[in-house]
Amino acid sequence: MVEKNEKNKGLFLGLAAATALVGAALLWQYVFTNDDDEEAEVAGSDIQAELEAADLATVKKAANGMLEPMYMCQLLNFVTLNGRKRREGERKEAIAQRRECFKNKQWNGYRDIIQEQFMAEDQMCQTVLREVLEFLTDLSEQEFQQTMQTMAQHPQYGQMLMAAQQGKLPSKDEAADAKKAKAPRLERAKTLTAL
Repeated sequence: MVEKNEKNKGLFLGLAAATALVGAALLWQYVFTNDDDEEAEVAGSDIQAELEAADLATVKKAANGMLEPMYMCQLLNFVTLNGRKRREGERKEAIAQRRECFKNKQWNGYRDIIQEQFMAEDQMCQTVLREVLEFLTDLSEQEFQQTMQTMAQHPQYGQMLMAAQQGKLPSKDEAADAKKAKAPRLERAKTLTAL
């Protein structure tokens, strides 16, 4: 039994090393690859227009030099929603394949499709973030990461960051409508009944 654990330990260490190697290769590709295609230029101009439409084209910083929390959440939400929008066709096809695997009880295929979709969505979000950071010259990747780490440590911002990463952060209009809808109302009939 002890020998079996040692074999498993070696296997896990080998898998961890292979994962680290693949991660390093992806990071190298991400950092040092320049895409000067026309597609990248068109996407960049689209990003510029979309950032301006979302009122995110000017970087908003707090007094301490980091990004303002609401601006950070809105920017992160923008990146997630933009990444999903770019992959919408692929996502619909994957959902259909996943449902087919579920109906046929092909659990390995189902699991693989989900894993591939998570990875593809993450890569698309990284691509969109890179384009956003290229356009926003007043914002560096280090500032973005530092602000995100600082906000993640505070419980009041942690939930907002999670919602933004999932693309579920409400827009300003939706938030204002929700406040109006949830505001308590005093009605004459209810007041008279209570008294």
